[in-house]
Parts: sequence; C-alpha cells; structure tokens
Amino acid sequence: MPDMNDMMGKLAGLKQKMQDATNAAGARTAKANVGGGLVSATANGRQEIIKIDIESAALTDKSMLEDLIVAACNQALTQTKGFAQEEMQKAIADLGMPLPPGFDLSKMF
Repeated sequence: MPDMNDMMGKLAGLKQKMQDATNAAGARTAKANVGGGLVSATANGRQEIIKIDIESAALTDKSMLEDLIVAACNQALTQTKGFAQEEMQKAIADLGMPLPPGFDLSKMF
C-alpha cells in the first residue's frame, strides 16, 4: 500500500512542477522553412508566431508570398503542439508518479 504522507508530499509539489513545465514548454521554439528557404516562421510553445523571415526574392509575387507565409506558420505551429505534453511528462516523471494507462496529457492543453 502506498505511503499516504509520501503521496501527499508529491501532490504538493505537483502544482509548481506543472507551472514550471508550462513555462518550459512556452520557452521552446520551432522554426519552419518553406519555399526553399524563401520564408521561415518561428513559433513558441504558447502557439504564438514570434518571428517571420522573408528573403527579398519572395517579394516579387504577392500571392506566392502569402501562401508561403501561411505554410511556414502552420508548419511551425504544428511542430510546437507536442511541447506541453513532453514537458508535463517530464515533470510527472520527476515526481515518480507514473501516468495511468491511456492517460493523454495532450487533451489537457
């Protein structure tokens, strides 16, 4: 039978661990390049686009540029989707608390 005092102690630290994990996920970034490097977008773990780079060669075709910007942003955001779950799994593992079978942290964020 698990020691209840030990379990309560672990739960007390859970709130801070979750906040730390949220901050860590938010600080991570992902960069996507499209159009052979004509456009790149960088997103953070809070699902925000924080930077877009456009090569001058892409400025000649407005329609193409718009499509490349959208594609770069979507790719960068897609790359960041797992950040929160990865950081939460690390935090829970640090507490020595295994996740129940089938528990999916991605549904919490």
